[in-house]
Amino acid sequence: MERLTYHSAESGYTVARLQRPKAKELTTIVGSFANIQPGQTLHLTGFWRNHPQYGTQFQVTQYKENQIERLVEVKGIAKKRIRMIQQAWETQKAIKEVMVFLQGHGVSTTYAVKIYKQYGERAIATVTENPYQLATDIYGIGFLSADKIARNLGVPADSEFRYSAGLVHSLTEAAEDGHCYLP
Repeated sequence: MERLTYHSAESGYTVARLQRPKAKELTTIVGSFANIQPGQTLHLTGFWRNHPQYGTQFQVTQYKENQIERLVEVKGIAKKRIRMIQQAWETQKAIKEVMVFLQGHGVSTTYAVKIYKQYGERAIATVTENPYQLATDIYGIGFLSADKIARNLGVPADSEFRYSAGLVHSLTEAAEDGHCYLP
């Protein structure tokens, strides 16, 4: 990644410019990243789109960082800069672990960023213990999304956490429809 154009610390939404192998010009990428810094080597998954105002962009749906040790292979990066990047990489190791864990269980990058922002280093433990807590704590994740995550984690369908979250979901939906009780 060559240049960070925009990064929202709250949502993780990012616009950046990167150099693709064998490409002459920089490529604009957009997506949600927990942390992204110039100098990182990334493996991106996503799709191309044509933005009416900004032109061709690559919309990132998933990403992973390549081996930091390989930076010495890149011409033009000073050793001092490589050390700075390695230190930043070590600092962000917890974020990466959380992102990989969540993405591996079907959580989108956008929600993974929100989950990390909410729980920090306890994200993996919290999601593993009770994924239905996400429906309460994370804006945009409702019972159905939390239930999908729980299934991906192997939480049994008869889990007490699932029953509780399902009841709260049903009661909330009924209240939004104007009901003050359910039989």
